[in-house]
Amino acid sequence: MKKFVILLFLISTLVFSKKSNAQSYTITHDIYWATYYQNMWGPNGSPFSINVNLPLFHIEFDTNIQLGWMDTTLGIVTGAMFELDNWLVIGSTFEMSGWESGYVDVIYPVETELTIPNDYTFNPGEIVTINSEYTVLPGAELVSQFPQAGIISLDLDFGFGLNLDATVCLAGCTTIPIIDVNIPLDSIAIFYLNGQTGEVVYPCIQNGWIAFCEDDVLPITFNNLWGIGLSGWITLPYIETTDYLDLSDPCHQQLIANGDSNYMFLNLDIIQFLSAIAGLIPPPQGPAIQQFLGMLQGTYDLGGGIYVEYNLLSAWFDITNTMQQDLTFNPTVQTIFSFPTPVEYTVTNPHNGNQIVDQGVSDLIAFPTCCDLNYRYPCYGWPELEIGYSAHLYNEFTNHVWDSLAFTFSIEALEFTFHIPFPFVKSYTIPEMCIHALNENGESVAFCLPEITNEEFYPNLQTKGELAQDSTKDGGPKLDWHIGPLIDMDIPIGYIPITWYNNTWELDGFLDTIFAPITMIPNPEFEFISIVGNDNICAGDSI
Repeated sequence: MKKFVILLFLISTLVFSKKSNAQSYTITHDIYWATYYQNMWGPNGSPFSINVNLPLFHIEFDTNIQLGWMDTTLGIVTGAMFELDNWLVIGSTFEMSGWESGYVDVIYPVETELTIPNDYTFNPGEIVTINSEYTVLPGAELVSQFPQAGIISLDLDFGFGLNLDATVCLAGCTTIPIIDVNIPLDSIAIFYLNGQTGEVVYPCIQNGWIAFCEDDVLPITFNNLWGIGLSGWITLPYIETTDYLDLSDPCHQQLIANGDSNYMFLNLDIIQFLSAIAGLIPPPQGPAIQQFLGMLQGTYDLGGGIYVEYNLLSAWFDITNTMQQDLTFNPTVQTIFSFPTPVEYTVTNPHNGNQIVDQGVSDLIAFPTCCDLNYRYPCYGWPELEIGYSAHLYNEFTNHVWDSLAFTFSIEALEFTFHIPFPFVKSYTIPEMCIHALNENGESVAFCLPEITNEEFYPNLQTKGELAQDSTKDGGPKLDWHIGPLIDMDIPIGYIPITWYNNTWELDGFLDTIFAPITMIPNPEFEFISIVGNDNICAGDSI
């Protein structure tokens, strides 16, 4: 009798298990999730304001050089000595501030689907699997409204000091001032655009004269009229994004929106620009700049065949700015089950080799609507289970705003050639001399002129790179010192990504949706009369 009952139980279990593998039904629900006017710069109530000060380039240079030659014969001093004292600061700063407005709308309609075993196709104590998935319905959107109330500006920082004197001794000694310029360091606005007040300031031509214009018309175009040294255009950035749906991950079907705004292209000849606006700058900077620009290059004759050729400064840069915005709405549609009693469960991901993503014992289970819930139906006392069912939309929203900046800067400064005749003496020695200058990487390095003696000078006159025969001046040989350019730099930057803002948070406004409960009914519990010492048999128990 005992063997018969056990055999009957096993046959029944096999029959019910076979039905369980083949029979199921589906529950589908359409959910229209949407949220509107969410702050673009972080959770509502804590807005972010862009406030960036970006030095595009900054060069500081300071040097003091003494060079030349003096010789005393029979108490008579002949020769020339030069003293050069110089400092230079040049740079440019781009600033951006404000931009605290702006919002996003997210519309995310979905259809959820649960696949559930039919009633009476599983046994008490058996593992029951509920499959889940969701589909994004037509009409999903990620819409952005970029702010229009920011401020951008570009400044040129410039200061320059140069003192060049010569002490010339022929029949007597005389100190001659050659160049004496001092331009205090100042910041000069190239443009200023304020979207909050509507104020716009930029250099322009008014009635045939250079001026700083103020208006509210954008974009501004510079075409180097009247040789102001500034070409290009500028406007306030405004990004319009285009969205699309990324279905590559069934568990996180993302809405992504991208856009850009090419808002600045400028080419600036710094010397030409300073020359154009120097008359608009108040003292002491304005007059000092005008004096400086009047002597940028030339020749200064000290007499007696001694003269200096010089080139003080040339510099220019161009810049292109494109602001980019990348918005990502990364959702997780969650199915939430509320059981009347705690159950043992695992959550597995069928899209990743059935990897277990969660497990435990609980009466409240939330899992991504793309995974399988595997729970053990209670063995005793539950002829049916009523499971509460709701859906929640968890999300991570990312706003990444950044600039794609291309920039080129070139400068040559402080180049001198000193010409000194030597008809006076038969023997002399000029000692080795070293000066410091900036290389193309902006690093200070030493450049040395070797010691020069009379014996080297005359026999090798035509082969020395620093020595030259000049028959047109005084009929005799000359010693030429060529120095510089002490600053010679090219900074080509093809592309720099500059992040203004990059943050991730959860967007508010998506409401949970509650559905009708799900009722699951197993096969009847098995009852025995004192055969195995237990009146109830649960699936998986040993008999």
